[in-house]
Amino acid sequence: MNISDIDICIISLESDIERREKLQNNLSHYKLNPRISNAINGKKLSAEDYFLNAKAKTSKFNGRTMLTPSELGCFLSHKKAIHEFLESKKKYLLILEDDVTIENNILHLFSNIDSLEKDIIYILGGQDGLNSFNRVILSKKNSIGFSKVRFNTHRWIYRTCCYLITKETAKKLYSFMNKNTYMADDWKLIIKNTSIKNIYYSYFFSHPIDLNNSHIEKEREYLK
Repeated sequence: MNISDIDICIISLESDIERREKLQNNLSHYKLNPRISNAINGKKLSAEDYFLNAKAKTSKFNGRTMLTPSELGCFLSHKKAIHEFLESKKKYLLILEDDVTIENNILHLFSNIDSLEKDIIYILGGQDGLNSFNRVILSKKNSIGFSKVRFNTHRWIYRTCCYLITKETAKKLYSFMNKNTYMADDWKLIIKNTSIKNIYYSYFFSHPIDLNNSHIEKEREYLK
């Protein structure tokens, strides 16, 4: 394993300086130097750009047909970060949103990174405070501490705040994103419509339970 093979990417709005610096400092304790991918602020998109892209294919809409500006910004930000990775020579992409907190030694994850399977999305936590996660059925942990999501219960995994993919998986995910707009955390849609085989889960990062500072959640409140 060579740390230089891993693209550690923090997605962060330029204005979220405090959140970004806190995560950078936490990663520095492990002698890790992430790059920053400037997030796309959906609220600052032109009306034309918003309406050209906001109509979405997703299974998580509950009657809606359009992404909110911040949901669209989230989708476009992850698409951008994946494209940046594909332009690099690195082999693995670890995406972190700037509000996560490290809970377990990620060097353990990196020490086993060459054992990761292709065509798998590795979700690294972030389900804190979500009752939906109780519906996710997981297998026993494998030798590197990951559990396979079983019986198509990907539907109940939310958030895109911390995940790890190989170059091959990134290519497939980016190709799908080029052809479709959807809720970025619609893992069920991704598994159903690509040759990505499955989701594996392990707990390395937590996500805030208090969502008062979430840009996406603030907009969703307006729709209620």
